[in-house]
Amino acid sequence: MLTDSYDGKKYNEPNDIFVDKKGGIYFSDPYFHVHAEPLEQDCHGLYYITPDRSEVIRVIDDMKDPNGISPTPDGSKLYVIDTGEQKTYIYDVNPDGTLSNKKEFVPWGLDGLTVDSEGNVYITGGDDYVNIYDAAGNLMEKIVVSITKGHTANVCFGGRDKQTLFITAGNSLFSIRMRVKGF
Repeated sequence: MLTDSYDGKKYNEPNDIFVDKKGGIYFSDPYFHVHAEPLEQDCHGLYYITPDRSEVIRVIDDMKDPNGISPTPDGSKLYVIDTGEQKTYIYDVNPDGTLSNKKEFVPWGLDGLTVDSEGNVYITGGDDYVNIYDAAGNLMEKIVVSITKGHTANVCFGGRDKQTLFITAGNSLFSIRMRVKGF
């Protein structure tokens, strides 16, 4: 086990994960379920496990529910969805893995996101589609999926050539062959 607590307190509900080019690990820790006990953590955070695994750093502590995370292709910035705000933010990634210069990327986002090799950002939003934005935050396209119950949740590139986009929605998994690749 890499970590089960921060500052001696159990995590809320670790959710999405991303491993950076140096081997450090980012993971979101929201809490979406009603429970009887109070949470041990004093916030819903985003954490970074250093590449040498010697330290866990809380890198975000000011979101309602940090959820989906993905870097830019060059790793210099990190996108983070705040499910509680239904917005996606972008941060600069500092050399030590911490984050700075929080900016709203788009006033959209609920669950998952991924980025393609051209820097376009794919964001799920709670309905039956995935929005695709360019790196400046301009809406380029929507991918509509046919679901009867639930919403689009997670999205990622995969396959041997990383040119297949996978979308989870409701109790279904969709795949789409893309002209671009994930990075």
